[in-house]
Amino acid sequence: AGHYRPKAKNPEGTPYRQPRRRDEAHLLRIYAMRLAWGETLAFPRWIPDLYRGYGYPVFNFYAPLTYLAGHLVTSTGLSVWSAFRILGLGAIVSGATGAYAVVRITSSRVTGNRDHTAAIAAGLLYLVAPYPFVTNLYIRADLPEALGLGILPWFLLAIDRCLVDDGRGTTLQSALIAAVLGAMLLLTHQLSGVLALVASVLWAASRLSRWQPASRTAFARLVIGGFVAGGLVAFSAVPTLTEGASVQLASVRIPIGDMTEKLAVPFGTVARQLISHPNANPGEPGAVDWSWGYRYPWGVEPTFGPVKPAAAHAIIAVGASAALIAMSCIRMLTRIGDLAVPRMAPVLILGAMWLLNTTWTEAIWANFAPMQFLQFPSRLYGPFSLGVALAVGMLLDRMAVQSLAWRRTGWIIAVATVASLAYASLISPPVYVRAGASHAVGADTLLRTEFNRDLWNGGTATGNAEFTPVGVDTSIAVPGHPSGNQVFDRQYPPGSWVGSTALV
Repeated sequence: AGHYRPKAKNPEGTPYRQPRRRDEAHLLRIYAMRLAWGETLAFPRWIPDLYRGYGYPVFNFYAPLTYLAGHLVTSTGLSVWSAFRILGLGAIVSGATGAYAVVRITSSRVTGNRDHTAAIAAGLLYLVAPYPFVTNLYIRADLPEALGLGILPWFLLAIDRCLVDDGRGTTLQSALIAAVLGAMLLLTHQLSGVLALVASVLWAASRLSRWQPASRTAFARLVIGGFVAGGLVAFSAVPTLTEGASVQLASVRIPIGDMTEKLAVPFGTVARQLISHPNANPGEPGAVDWSWGYRYPWGVEPTFGPVKPAAAHAIIAVGASAALIAMSCIRMLTRIGDLAVPRMAPVLILGAMWLLNTTWTEAIWANFAPMQFLQFPSRLYGPFSLGVALAVGMLLDRMAVQSLAWRRTGWIIAVATVASLAYASLISPPVYVRAGASHAVGADTLLRTEFNRDLWNGGTATGNAEFTPVGVDTSIAVPGHPSGNQVFDRQYPPGSWVGSTALV
């Protein structure tokens, strides 16, 4: 029925650091992609080696680009674990250099600033921010999301180039670059792609706030890019849209109560009691955690209450935003300034993402069902972190062209902001390294994880059974109610299980 060929007994240890994190799933999916691609020489929608050899249609619905890239790395002879680390390093480099490029191209080239300090500060601030890479790579080990956030600044830069008339007739080129980067985002991590779309709308709103004749051409570039991106992702998006109703995608959605209890009360003296987790500590009220070090919610004891920016991150965000808003107001009053620099775009992005983590937007979370697929509001701190980095970069860039004294002041601010945020992020991240852990990934590892627990999500590579047929009961086993892959295998004929559109 499947392609399980375990060759050795299960190795001691695990290929991951913390069993509640998702890195094992991504390691095993890279391995499964490698097996299936080697047998079919074509994109595999159905992975016969998953779900204990009965098969699972993970790549018919889940963004596949991370695992395709991992397969390409392993084809050079490197291990799956090495591929995982190389892709993680690529996400870090892409994110930092992308933030640097956004400031240099959208701001420094306009102001004439030849000092790279502002752009370097933006890249470093995005690099050391708590959520994009520290959390996603070293704590959650969510490689696809880290890669998506690494692509995000390049995507925003491509959107910006679509909105700018440089007089060189690059309409088609700009649209194609934006389309390719947008497609890469969606094929790497769908949720990051959706958040990138929101960020790009805010960026475009900032650019097109003053409609001019050239704005019509800019809008046409965006439309062309959108159609091209849709065509590029069609092979992955069409099955999700047309066959999603046949499987249990709704299980990915988080109950609205679990979502709204993670929203911070901006003002007040008492935090709201947690409903879904009444025994958990709701923390202090306010939209900022006034601890200088960031309190990671994915520690030994998970935090169910609101996740907030630490004091350092919040002060940097508010300070940079206030300065950029003041500059924009002065520019409007005096009609003097460089309109070509989109200084309000980062402010809009960080402001919107921060606001969506507060109870002021509870009605949106409660009444707009697709928001529940985000699973936790603090995921928005990825684009928020980029907005903060770009806001600081554009502020420092403007200071550098004022005078030598302002430039030197900017150097001090750059060092202070990067050092304070790095301290806040890295002083106490709950990164676990298990002594003697094995990073080997093979058939025996894949089989062992599928037998790990008596639950449908016992096999980490199959997730939470969201891609099983609608009629299959995926509830957690309770006395007198058999469920889970091990129970199912013991009590029912394996041939009766139907996965997606393929009958085993």
